[in-house]
Amino acid sequence: ISGFLSYYFSKDEGYVQLNRCIYANNVDDECLETVDISEVKVAKDYEKVCGDPLKCPYDQPDWSAEKLQTCHQLHRKFYEYRYQFEEKFFDKGNKQERIGLFKREIFLGYCRQPGSD
Repeated sequence: ISGFLSYYFSKDEGYVQLNRCIYANNVDDECLETVDISEVKVAKDYEKVCGDPLKCPYDQPDWSAEKLQTCHQLHRKFYEYRYQFEEKFFDKGNKQERIGLFKREIFLGYCRQPGSD
């Protein structure tokens, strides 16, 4: 926090700065080293690092094993939430068929191939 907010909150005795890697994780190297992905409450802008889950991205060859695993977990979580939303709010005719085989364990059948389907 900077500027006016920094001044305002520094005067508040109840102010506690939250851990960025837990409450606004963007899958950067600092957060990968300090926080396990299971502790993360909010992943922020991780699409810039891991790729947009709607585009069913390939893995990048220069990713570390830790970053690869983290991106896979975030993409899987995205599709788990999508599935839950479709089950709750869509009728049978509006649900996407989950017949895709591209990285099925991560994309849960939503992706037939990399790139926008």
